[in-house]
Amino acid sequence: MFSAEGAYNWGLVNAVLPAGELIPHALAIATQIAANAPIAVRQAKQTIDRSRDMGLAAGIMSEIDCYNRTVGTDDWREGVLAFNEKRTTQFTGK
Repeated sequence: MFSAEGAYNWGLVNAVLPAGELIPHALAIATQIAANAPIAVRQAKQTIDRSRDMGLAAGIMSEIDCYNRTVGTDDWREGVLAFNEKRTTQFTGK
């Protein structure tokens, strides 16, 4: 057993919050995630789900596979262009 502060200090959790701040904090993070390219977010979630029970090498291959599914999409191109043009992205989910 260890404390929440211990988990934070060891890097097992990103934040330790009072109970009343937990939901607003989680919603703020969800809002940040939702602002990203939908295809990339979906692939990241798939990678997390799939690689949970894999070894390191298989997990890395799963990550590469999911990343490769984003390359060449309209959202991928938009992300590169927006970065190069130093502007906000306009993702379409395509």
